[in-house]
Amino acid sequence: MKYLAAKDGNFVHMNNVLGPEIVGRVQIVNKRILKWRPDHTVEDDQPCHQEFLIPLGYTLAYDLNVETNGTLYRFTLNQGAIEKALRPYLNSLLAAHVRIEDVVTRICATIGPYGNTLLSFSAVKNSQ
Repeated sequence: MKYLAAKDGNFVHMNNVLGPEIVGRVQIVNKRILKWRPDHTVEDDQPCHQEFLIPLGYTLAYDLNVETNGTLYRFTLNQGAIEKALRPYLNSLLAAHVRIEDVVTRICATIGPYGNTLLSFSAVKNSQ
């Protein structure tokens, strides 16, 4: 499994910059809750059984499988990206009666006003 990160407005695997946009199939494969140390390393990692009952001091994380150009990547989203980018996209798909697995998805990374990387999701086409 290759791991994907969003950094400085680009998608990165190891030291290989893939660019600001990824287009491919996306599947939510895992939901976890994480507790962070002050040095930004993970202190505790547990499965998330009910994402609306997260203990104090923990944050939600989703692991996505993203398949693009014949390569499968694991991409972990933090709670902010889930709430601001992924959940609105999932709601738009739900309104159209489409599952995320059934569409080709474009994920864009941009640099926000505070220098952080912001994500956006959009459907490219229906694959059925």
